[in-house]
Amino acid sequence: MIYKLGNYTFNEVQATFSQQPVRIAGSLVRLTVLMNKVKCKLRADSQAALDAMIAGAKAAITGGEGDAGLYLDDGTPTQHIILNANTLDGIKLVSGPNFMQGAGAEYSRSEPLNSRSKRRSKTTT
Repeated sequence: MIYKLGNYTFNEVQATFSQQPVRIAGSLVRLTVLMNKVKCKLRADSQAALDAMIAGAKAAITGGEGDAGLYLDDGTPTQHIILNANTLDGIKLVSGPNFMQGAGAEYSRSEPLNSRSKRRSKTTT
């Protein structure tokens, strides 16, 4: 599976999705907060290419533009897609991007990445 955020594609991902309804007056659901936690590994053939991948990943994560979610390897969207048009104020970064220490030499061919974001989705009544 791949995770797309806007136009950027993350491969080798571990993603978790959660949602929490926000209720008004005790029972009426007015919006839903959706949380995505994504952990992936960036791989490249050279240090320069890896540095460019890191820059692209950081721009996608902090930019908050576009749709986000899991896609099958052939590009088919799964049920875990958030359309940016259905959010109240886009994607908000909660933590990260964090580049955790990898095994072996850093910047050799891969770099682990961890981030968490949330979206507030409109609820239709």
